[in-house]
Amino acid sequence: MVCCLFVGFAPPSVAASSTEGALPTSGRGNALGAQVGFAAGDIDTGCLARDPTFCPRNTKNYTPAVWRVLESTHAALYMNIEYMADFGPPPPGSPQRTDVVPLIQTANHLGVPIVAWITLPVAEGTFFDEQNAFLAPKVIEDFHDWVATQRLAISDTMLDLEIPTGYQPIADALSGNPSTLEGMMRANVDPVGQCRAMLTYRDTISWAHEHGMSLSGTPVNFSIDDLADANMGMHDALDMPPYAPGEFDHTWIQAYRTEPPVPPGTPVDFDFGSGYVAHYYKLAQHYLGPTGQVGIGNIGIPPYDTLGPVVNDVRMLAGMGATSLFLYDFDATINTFGVSGLQAIIRAGSDPLGGAPLTTAESSITPEGNGAFKLFTTLNELANVLTLAVTASEGHPRQANAWPGGCGPMLPAPLR
Repeated sequence: MVCCLFVGFAPPSVAASSTEGALPTSGRGNALGAQVGFAAGDIDTGCLARDPTFCPRNTKNYTPAVWRVLESTHAALYMNIEYMADFGPPPPGSPQRTDVVPLIQTANHLGVPIVAWITLPVAEGTFFDEQNAFLAPKVIEDFHDWVATQRLAISDTMLDLEIPTGYQPIADALSGNPSTLEGMMRANVDPVGQCRAMLTYRDTISWAHEHGMSLSGTPVNFSIDDLADANMGMHDALDMPPYAPGEFDHTWIQAYRTEPPVPPGTPVDFDFGSGYVAHYYKLAQHYLGPTGQVGIGNIGIPPYDTLGPVVNDVRMLAGMGATSLFLYDFDATINTFGVSGLQAIIRAGSDPLGGAPLTTAESSITPEGNGAFKLFTTLNELANVLTLAVTASEGHPRQANAWPGGCGPMLPAPLR
């Protein structure tokens, strides 16, 4: 993600299934406004580990003043918890971290909602995708056991759903060089494998529901652009995990208005405008209903290096009816704006824009934002062409899998 509590401690049978403090899912008109949260816990201290994500977390920003703000506002922490590094079986020679448990215990004690943002070690791909879907069942089973053993309360569990090859090919394409991206897409086309992965995720959600766990996801923004033609071709060609209405309990689309320059340090303006954020919230609602929400970022990068645009975009989303959103990320927010800025951003969720200011914010898209939309439309069309070409070369020509039902029923077992 780049990107995302209760007084006392629940017994194990309750800790893994507690819904107290759960995030809202209702649509426009929610009296509580938008609950604001922050992707957190992913910044390490740096060490000589073979996988740097096994290094201890940097916890310097979890100060008493910050905890007081989180407690008083009931803002959520979307706490990064990594398989093998924090729970499950650690690889030989890599000591497991224990520093996330005290953070969650403090949040539980103060009534600060925790969404468990689950990622993988670098060796397993970092994010969940089509290629490593087979890991999801074991990861969620191990996480359920860990939560119960540690006696923690979790509001929701969120899988980070991205692409397995990193974002350099996308950045190259945005800069006018699509050749690497096209080659990668051609190599990834596998409609049968896509269905196998999608069913694995559905069954993992069913298992979670049967054991009292909510299970949600946070996909990259352009994944939802794939749905305009009612198929999942771009998902398959980029090996992104598809998602269907009602499959995940929440789906937070990563509607990041600003992206880091690639390579780091190059003077490239990737501000796509507040309307870019609004566009992806509208798509999330259109395709996924009230469970479709967004995350925004990257804090600390222009224009999100000043407080006004961040507050305005949170207020815009609240005015549009968003009920929960996260910012990427917590440490950048504290480092850039301090405790007072943190509080202002959280309070913006309860101060929705309306009237002309909301209309202006929703429609403010930069040329770079429109350029990104055109690129994603092109990628969608290219994926459809590549699917037919690749499958024809293999002797069984076919179109991309239809969305949402092209891989079969996607509704998981109901949450118990």
